[in-house]
Amino acid sequence: MHISRLNAHTYKKEPRQYLLGELTMVDVLKKSGVRDAAEGVNVGSDFYEALDEAVQEMIERAVERAEANGRRTVKSRDV
Repeated sequence: MHISRLNAHTYKKEPRQYLLGELTMVDVLKKSGVRDAAEGVNVGSDFYEALDEAVQEMIERAVERAEANGRRTVKSRDV
C-alpha cells in the first residue's frame, strides 16, 4: 500500500523512517502534537508504536472501502 505524504502547513517535516518499507506515522504526526492532545498525562514511548499500527490499519481499511466503492479517493466516510 502506498501512503502519500501529507502536505499540511501544520506538520513539520521529520526525518523519514520506514517500517517494512512503509511510512511510519512520524511522517504524518508530530510526537509533540500527540503529547498536546493527551492533555495533562504523560505519553509512554510504547504508545507511539501502538498508535502507528492502529492508524496504519485504519488507513488500510479506508483504502479498501474506497476501492470497494469504485473510488480512487479516500474520504472521511471511509474511516
